[in-house]
Amino acid sequence: MRRLVFRVLVMTFMTALAPGETPAPPPPATPEPALAKALKTTVSRAVGSYNSVDVQGLRREFSRQAPGLPDDAAFRRLFFRYYLEDLGRAKSMRLVPADSKFDPERAMLIYEGVFDRWPRVKVSANFIQESGAPKLVQLRFERIETGY
Repeated sequence: MRRLVFRVLVMTFMTALAPGETPAPPPPATPEPALAKALKTTVSRAVGSYNSVDVQGLRREFSRQAPGLPDDAAFRRLFFRYYLEDLGRAKSMRLVPADSKFDPERAMLIYEGVFDRWPRVKVSANFIQESGAPKLVQLRFERIETGY
């Protein structure tokens, strides 16, 4: 019995000290230039439509599968009655590459923006592929609280 307990302890100890089988994380991949350009262009057009209060232009950039946005009224409520009234128009945006994910199937771009009524806004754009092109499934604007 003691021998069995000793063997189990030795095997457990040896397993704990053995080099792991998990590979090291891959280095950050450089985004494919055509994909990065298509994603950035989509965000640029969507934000341009937001600034212009163009419902149809904004809808064109979104997937038909986007949850919670079934019609023009839903777009108006979210983007123009909520975001635009609260934050104002986007004045400038800077991509945050370290937080973005350039996956062709499920990409996500993160920007830090300056809006008329708020100095720092996190802009998150989530994408899926639809008919061979990236389409937005979510475009979210969040205030970045700054200390006063």
